[in-house]
Amino acid sequence: MMVGKSKEEDKEFTEIKFLFRDIEEVKILKNIERLCSYSFSNCKHLKRVKIEEGSQLKEIEEYSFYSSSIENIEIPKNITRVERSAFSYCHNLSKVTFGEGSSLSHICCEAFSFTSIKEINIPSEVTHIEESSFSNCDHLTSVTFSKGSKLVTIEKNTFSYTSLEKIIIPYQITHIKEGAFSCCKQLKSVEFPKNSKLEIIDKDAFSKTLIEEISFPAQVRVIGERAFNECYNLSSIEFPQNSKLRSICKEAFYKTSLSKVMIPSSVTQVGEGCFSYCDCLKTVRFSPDTKLDSIESRMFFSSSIQRITIPSNIKRIGAYAFSVCEKLTAVEFTSNSKLQVIGKHAFSCSAIESISIPSHVHSIEEC
Repeated sequence: MMVGKSKEEDKEFTEIKFLFRDIEEVKILKNIERLCSYSFSNCKHLKRVKIEEGSQLKEIEEYSFYSSSIENIEIPKNITRVERSAFSYCHNLSKVTFGEGSSLSHICCEAFSFTSIKEINIPSEVTHIEESSFSNCDHLTSVTFSKGSKLVTIEKNTFSYTSLEKIIIPYQITHIKEGAFSCCKQLKSVEFPKNSKLEIIDKDAFSKTLIEEISFPAQVRVIGERAFNECYNLSSIEFPQNSKLRSICKEAFYKTSLSKVMIPSSVTQVGEGCFSYCDCLKTVRFSPDTKLDSIESRMFFSSSIQRITIPSNIKRIGAYAFSVCEKLTAVEFTSNSKLQVIGKHAFSCSAIESISIPSHVHSIEEC
């Protein structure tokens, strides 16, 4: 073992710098304050790490235990940061706990990725969980957040490719970033408390999961591209009457099992292909005072809509918007319709029997 001192005036050794790679067990004495980068990395025989009671350990640096064979670890309460990839690729690591009264504030990029952790409770002082911190943890079925959690953002790919079955998003979370829960093949339930402050659900945030229904918090303003893409079991979405939703982005609900959709009046943009290939989608309603002025390309492509009333504010229906809607028999326009453009193949391969084109329409593109 190679040890060192953080400061020249230290009377005791306070750092572990390097360990022989054939070690099987290690005891970290209470005077050690820092585990240096790569100090235990690739220790293929290291299974047990004992940290002496009263530990003064404050830093676990990047790659400290990377690709070792440790089976469990208790992070002492004085640790404030677990640095990048500190425990990543520890395939035998199944249990991680944090000391009572933990001061941990940062779980850094890929800190626990590719481990066998089964459950994790995030301490209340944690303010940052960085990109891919728990990604590809195949055995991770439960994530909970301690009461009084200070976390406000769930970063990119944080829990992607895990086996989570249910997640309760803490009320103070404002942003769920790209791919945060994507490809969680067992994830069926996502819950938000009534006082949720969530504003942004970023692209691919919950794509390719088994979510069955979701009730969006009122403060949500943006549902990003492909946010629920290929959630084949998603059959119900609900928006509260006081919804502040502005944008539902491209392919947000592509290939889901939604049967009906009510677009809130606050929405000003619904992106291309948003509800395309929704085979079960029969009913779409727009709020009477909708702010939408266009129906974008492929928005309802290959869905099972049976009839649709186009709101008066709509000025343009994009290409292939209702194409291959084989059950669509009726399209209605309000008497005060402002529709000007019908894009190419907008209603092709549908079952429309008749249609009355509004008077303001000046362009009907290729049929």
